[in-house]
Amino acid sequence: MKKKVFVSLLAIVVCMTLGGCLFAKNDKTYESHGLSITMPEGYTEKSIVSQTVYLEGTETIFTALKEDLSSLAQIGIDENTSLKDYAKAVVENNKADYEIKEEDGLTYFEYEKKVSGKDYYYLTCVLKSEDAFWLVNFASETSNKNKYQPLFKKWAKTIKFTK
Repeated sequence: MKKKVFVSLLAIVVCMTLGGCLFAKNDKTYESHGLSITMPEGYTEKSIVSQTVYLEGTETIFTALKEDLSSLAQIGIDENTSLKDYAKAVVENNKADYEIKEEDGLTYFEYEKKVSGKDYYYLTCVLKSEDAFWLVNFASETSNKNKYQPLFKKWAKTIKFTK
């Protein structure tokens, strides 16, 4: 009798696990303006003046701002500038005091901000392509920070640049 109960429970667990896998969102590679990123399906690209790339999901957004090296030369940033130094320049320019982290192949900083009465969590990565630095933002409501922070880092690692 115990064996039948165990086998039945095991069968239920296996079905639930497989069912969950079958209904999970598939990853999709989004490509825009020389940048590609792999995230779950369901993001919509929108156009906003202040960003090079803007993708909106139901609970998160992704933005990327491309800053050409030629325009950054005016402030002393060039192809020899490190990601950390570029991040410092961004933080200083925004008169902020964010801690710049270099972990697991990423250079990033995090912050929270109230927008239209809601609290948002941001993870901002700095990246470099052949001709530009990129300021990449992921955002979710602060209440979802623990859910999305590891995913934002995972997605950031999929970013690639094309010409």
